[in-house]
Amino acid sequence: MKKAKHANTTSLQRATRMWSPLFLGPVVIAFVIGFVWPFLQGIWLSLCQFKTISNAKFVGLSNYAKAFSDVGFRTPSGTPLCSPSYRWCSSTCWPSPWPTP
Repeated sequence: MKKAKHANTTSLQRATRMWSPLFLGPVVIAFVIGFVWPFLQGIWLSLCQFKTISNAKFVGLSNYAKAFSDVGFRTPSGTPLCSPSYRWCSSTCWPSPWPTP
């Protein structure tokens, strides 16, 4: 009796190993095409200067240096967007549903 249960588990594991690439393959391919590739391309393009993607020229971190030194990147109070003191739902952007302290 114990051997029969073990044999079923082995055949189930064998079937899982045999059929899993058939079902997981398209999901992995779609994930790479739809998420991973655009994500990596976005990181690459953030490090480039371009008017169209076909003529992207690598400039390194200078795009980020320009963004963080630009006054337009800062909030109306003068603190950078990445500052922990910045409130995303501040009344300077739109009326906040929460009471202000």
